[in-house]
Amino acid sequence: GRVQADVTDAVTRPLVIGTAAGESFFERLPDHIPAAGNLKEGDIIAVGPVGLEGTCILVCEQFKALRERFPMSILTRMMKALEELSILKEAEISAQDAPVMVSSGEGGFFAGLWELSGKTGCGLEADLQTVPILQETIEITDYFGINPYAMRSAGSLLIAARDGDRLIQRFAEKGRAAVRIGKLTSGKDKIIRNGEDVRYLDRPQTDALVQWYRESAGLNTQD
Repeated sequence: GRVQADVTDAVTRPLVIGTAAGESFFERLPDHIPAAGNLKEGDIIAVGPVGLEGTCILVCEQFKALRERFPMSILTRMMKALEELSILKEAEISAQDAPVMVSSGEGGFFAGLWELSGKTGCGLEADLQTVPILQETIEITDYFGINPYAMRSAGSLLIAARDGDRLIQRFAEKGRAAVRIGKLTSGKDKIIRNGEDVRYLDRPQTDALVQWYRESAGLNTQD
């Protein structure tokens, strides 16, 4: 396990976020998951909207500012979404077909892609326009000038699967949505496409939400 603490005057009340990683989680899944090292190519599948956790935190902590801009129904829905960030069921569905799964927690979607690449030993190509993200997340993060793809995303799962179509069908049979957002490649480059724009993924730095809080408090430090 790991504990990380960030202190900022911008947070007006205690905010506790836990991220746990360990073998005990996978002990609850089927015991025939192939070793990550056996995967040299495949599809990248995303389940759950990215940036949702960070959006929920922003709504809870910046409610007063947001209620002047957004309908109460949206803010209420985002606050309740904090209770729906578990990915255990999604991981269980994926276990038969997915050697590698990464939860996009701290650092968000970009950090999750970086970790997925490291665990598979592969490069990757991902299409940002196919990544599941709520319109509420786009609008709220835009209001604060935060990159939603680089902030906390518990509830979002990135999966490296040998057969993406088969895994997507498995999710559909369970009444859950999964989408192919890219593929693993034999090289080391980590390429992000967004329409005609192409960029290379950099090593993730400070979570965008944490950095925003620091800047709001006048603490412009980097990890």
